[in-house]
Amino acid sequence: MSVSLPLDLLFPVLDEVRLSDAFDGTATRTTLQHLCRVSKVFRHFSQPLLYASPLLTPPPNPSDADSRPLADRVRALAVTLAARPDLAAAVEHLPLGVWTTWLKDEARMDLREVSRLAVTFVELCPNLSSLAFPNVAPVDVGDLMIASRRCVGLREFVFGEGVEKLENWAQHLDSGIAHHYGNATWSIQEMGHVMERWTNLRKLVLKGPLKSSREDEATLPCRLEEFHCELSRQSILTDSYLARILGNSVGTLRVLTLTQHQLAAGALISLIKNFGATLTSFTLLSKYPTSHDPLLIPTLLEFAPNLNHLVLQTSVELSPTNISLLAQLPLQHLELRSPTIPFLPREAKHQLSRFHLLKRFVLGRPVSFDLENGSISVGWGKEETEELVERMEAAGLELEIY
Repeated sequence: MSVSLPLDLLFPVLDEVRLSDAFDGTATRTTLQHLCRVSKVFRHFSQPLLYASPLLTPPPNPSDADSRPLADRVRALAVTLAARPDLAAAVEHLPLGVWTTWLKDEARMDLREVSRLAVTFVELCPNLSSLAFPNVAPVDVGDLMIASRRCVGLREFVFGEGVEKLENWAQHLDSGIAHHYGNATWSIQEMGHVMERWTNLRKLVLKGPLKSSREDEATLPCRLEEFHCELSRQSILTDSYLARILGNSVGTLRVLTLTQHQLAAGALISLIKNFGATLTSFTLLSKYPTSHDPLLIPTLLEFAPNLNHLVLQTSVELSPTNISLLAQLPLQHLELRSPTIPFLPREAKHQLSRFHLLKRFVLGRPVSFDLENGSISVGWGKEETEELVERMEAAGLELEIY
């Protein structure tokens, strides 16, 4: 019966399955697996969707239906893609950064094989739209560069994923051993050479630093719409370094995520001045929420007038002045995760009524500092919290307090 189902009815079924959940969601993947077993027709059209984003879980995972070691599952996937070019062509997303890290943690696969398999995956999948760069040995860098340059349809790129868990022990041994078993580092110049053909690249997530030197003045050639700098290891990035990463994205950058304690003095304000004109979303993270820059909010107002999504994990003084400045931005989503001087709940409706477009307000529990007595208080009392929620609902706002 399913074989005779008209194709114009089959495609809406598959679209509904694909869009019913996040594509890497368990429910969607399980449904696609079931459809593959219905008939040859369903399998023919369901398999490419299933392989578009291969899912491998980290070891150990006893609840996983496939309890084989990760090394065996990765090898099996590579064999399948090599034998089925049609499925390899359907792969759109490869999180090779975490895969190579998990494989090294599991220690069931020789490090040379881990590195070579990572390159093989990139070679096998010509239609990638999203790639998390693998952690490979220096000897394989050349092959990875050649394979990566063929990914001309790439739109999203993650660099440095999993690097915080890697110990480059081989660098302390013989140079030949390090060349074959160590972890390669990449310079801006090398990565720029790889990206030359990625004309469709729109999103870059930087989780590990690219090497830079005073003699190396290369820049990344991509014109980004999104840049997320979320380094897993402590680094201090200067404005000149970031200009080399984003230099070609002036006029195109819309979404920016930075981590304040990883920026050199003055770099944050400089970036907003240079790239704020087209920004619609800005997120500032920090491991030290008490830190703040008094120039941040005035600079956002002057140089990023189109912001509609703002997330500040750093300390923000909820003074009438700052609220007045923020209210002049066309904000629809506002998160202040570390407010230092809370406005009183009875004043909240009046204060937030200035934000004419605001739809969602996320507010961290405020921290108050009494410098004279050396005391710190966190949060509101129960009655104040209930009053704040009530007033926000009356104002038609979605409020979240954490």
